[in-house]
Amino acid sequence: MHYITFDVLGFALLKSRIRKMSDQPFDYIPQIGLDFYYHFPSYNIFTPKDITREIAYGEYDGKIRVLASLIKEMKSPVFLRPGYEFGGNGQGQYAAKEHWTKAWIRIHDIFRKEGVNNVAFVWNTLDARDFYDYYPGDKYVDWWGINVFNNNADQDTFIELFIREAAKHKKPIMIAESTPRYVGSVGGESAWKNWYSPYFNLISKYPHIKAFCYINASWKDYPDRTFALDCRIQSNSFVNAKYRELLSSRKFINAKPK
Repeated sequence: MHYITFDVLGFALLKSRIRKMSDQPFDYIPQIGLDFYYHFPSYNIFTPKDITREIAYGEYDGKIRVLASLIKEMKSPVFLRPGYEFGGNGQGQYAAKEHWTKAWIRIHDIFRKEGVNNVAFVWNTLDARDFYDYYPGDKYVDWWGINVFNNNADQDTFIELFIREAAKHKKPIMIAESTPRYVGSVGGESAWKNWYSPYFNLISKYPHIKAFCYINASWKDYPDRTFALDCRIQSNSFVNAKYRELLSSRKFINAKPK
């Protein structure tokens, strides 16, 4: 998982990473979250500068083409989440709704014009109840994406609504970001009961959930203090054992051993 925008630092880091990956085959698929705003020069996630209108009306076409070219170089399929976590309370709430779909379509059209055939476009929200107001249309979207941080995800009415709507459009679902935000992993059996078990119950319930992405991190230094817990699977022996056991099932596709 990579997070970028069109600011100087983010783009430079992605260029370096992609070029490194293009030199050799990797056994994983990069998943890139592309912001419709940037933080430069303050790098404060709570005060971003919205660039949705500028993207929509062509001011970023040159940088979009550079990104398209970089992804085209890679020896792997790539998932791209433009304007991820749009609307609601997600990180993408700062992107202007008025210009959002135009920005998405412009990026999509440039990628196709540049002949980038190894990318899948993932339309991703957290909790935007008005999600259809952001929908660019079936022909511009390959996957639907939902982010899952809350406990008891298999009982969340919004998550289930979004997943069922994806099926109506015949789109696969990606859980594009997930982590036990409110319990962490260190609670062991309790954490498994409140977060991990419902999470995997949700995945098992809907066959068109085809991918999930887990953020295996300690969030202690993250600016949003609602994430301030250790969510690393290896930090708790109970969670670690249960997770490994569950993913050993044949219904999950795992990377090759190093």
